[in-house]
Amino acid sequence: MKKFIVLILLLLPALACSQTPKSSPSTDSTKGNTPEKFFANPVDGESQLDSLIRTAQNDLAKFWQSYSKPSKVASYSRSEAELGNVRTPCGTLTPNNAIFCPEERSVYYDRDFLNDLSRYYGDYAPVTVIAHEWGHLIQWQKYGQGNAERDTIEKEQEADCLAGAYTNYADQVSQLLEVGDYEEAAKTMYKLGDNLDWFDSQAHGSPELRVAAFTRGAFNGAESCWGYTAANSFPSSAPNNIDPSPTPKVNRINPTPTKSVLLDYSSYRCNTQPSTPFYAGLDVEVITDVNLPLRLRAKPDMDNLSSVYITSYHQGTKMRIIDGPACSDNVVWWLVKVEDGKKGWIAEGDGSEYFIEPVN
Repeated sequence: MKKFIVLILLLLPALACSQTPKSSPSTDSTKGNTPEKFFANPVDGESQLDSLIRTAQNDLAKFWQSYSKPSKVASYSRSEAELGNVRTPCGTLTPNNAIFCPEERSVYYDRDFLNDLSRYYGDYAPVTVIAHEWGHLIQWQKYGQGNAERDTIEKEQEADCLAGAYTNYADQVSQLLEVGDYEEAAKTMYKLGDNLDWFDSQAHGSPELRVAAFTRGAFNGAESCWGYTAANSFPSSAPNNIDPSPTPKVNRINPTPTKSVLLDYSSYRCNTQPSTPFYAGLDVEVITDVNLPLRLRAKPDMDNLSSVYITSYHQGTKMRIIDGPACSDNVVWWLVKVEDGKKGWIAEGDGSEYFIEPVN
């Protein structure tokens, strides 16, 4: 796993220039190198993508053996979706997508889209997407009807984390992964990130957050994923045998902070990448002196405190970094979500000492 640590440190800045997959015919592709172990036992007449998905499904079922499998896993073509001809109980499906449909407990995917991902980012890219959709299936069984009440970003980040947990299993237990598959998964997560508002109904998380969520699962396992971005922002372990029939109480956070928090911080962009040990997706806690609480602000700005001040937090308060960094007044700032549900900007330090540190 040490190679993965190095990957994540080096990968994020470089991936910003990744080429966007272009539309292409419905043909399966390979990297042209040694075949993946996922393709070890193809069925006669089966395409490489079909072989990969079938093997991944069987392995995912072993990993999630305490849960039920999808009722079906079905593919559709991009052209069918563009014509609006792919109709399901969850609505008409769109091109370049994969979804879990809870109404019939099924997974659907655009096979042209997965072939494009395979062509541009590697053969493990489609498995990453399917593992993410299985994550939604597991959520549906774990949370019951309460899953529908959770924020989209919460469910998506948790599913990214669960995909990372499966990838570690496929590597360490099933031994299906080849050299480079972790990198392919990270590139895929980065490419499929978005920059929508945190509470947008379509938000999946920024590229950096999606990689961070996947990495969390890969290093710490599925138990670290439950509640990854819930009102209780910090994960708690899930029992090994979960009865999906009860609907656990799901606490909702209030997305309306004391003051309107600045989300488009382009005017505060750092001119150069700051030297900092922090990053989006990291859990941190306040370490300031007991008499000097850390201020939460609506903007990453030292000026006009009365107009941007939200509240203050004392030593030991935990929070998650969800975006940044921003730079102003020679200070590096991070957008955080605090354990009480509030969201805002904090300064990481004053140049001589840090105000926060990673949670152990």
